[in-house]
Amino acid sequence: MNLIRVVIADDHPLLRAGLAQVVSSERDIVIVGEASDGEEAAKMVNSENPDIAILDLEMPKKSGLTVIRELRKSHSFDNVKIIILSMHKEKDIFDEAMSLRVKGYLLKDSALIDIIKAIRLVHDGNYFISPELSEFLLLKTPYSEKARSIKLKLELLTPAEYKILKLIGDKKSTCEISQLLFISPKTVETHRSHISEKLNLKGPNNLIKFALEMKDVL
Repeated sequence: MNLIRVVIADDHPLLRAGLAQVVSSERDIVIVGEASDGEEAAKMVNSENPDIAILDLEMPKKSGLTVIRELRKSHSFDNVKIIILSMHKEKDIFDEAMSLRVKGYLLKDSALIDIIKAIRLVHDGNYFISPELSEFLLLKTPYSEKARSIKLKLELLTPAEYKILKLIGDKKSTCEISQLLFISPKTVETHRSHISEKLNLKGPNNLIKFALEMKDVL
């Protein structure tokens, strides 16, 4: 049996204990760590490398969104799917979370009921949004359209191309990328060409410009 490995981070001990009890009742889901603040949560995700991290939006030391931004700068984010726990039903907060490519947005007032369904859907590569917020997905604002368009383009990249794009966003040169990834400069240039083609970026500097502009979401 392949176990679904989960980290739960929430600063409210009763809610965290309740979630842990519900999750632990499933034979194929195992909790590999619990955290009470954002700093602890970030360290736990990095050390345990779970399949899914359930992060409270508002925690001491670091918020859930801050933790996500930090994780996406490391290798850990590539291997973990994020479910946000939140009391907030405001669209701007929801949009901010979704722009960070979280896979689930779970309202706390229904968390104990929906947590298992959320874990299973997200683990299978789907999204879970609490039903009360589902209308937000149907609202077509310029921001959401742009975010969706960028997301679809980035999904065309291979893991190697995505890693190189992130390094370009960190202002790394072809030679530096070559040394960091232990590949030849020619291979880096080939990847850069493929990235530009997939993202429809024309001109010598547009790839660098795109990577720098998207640095916070890569």
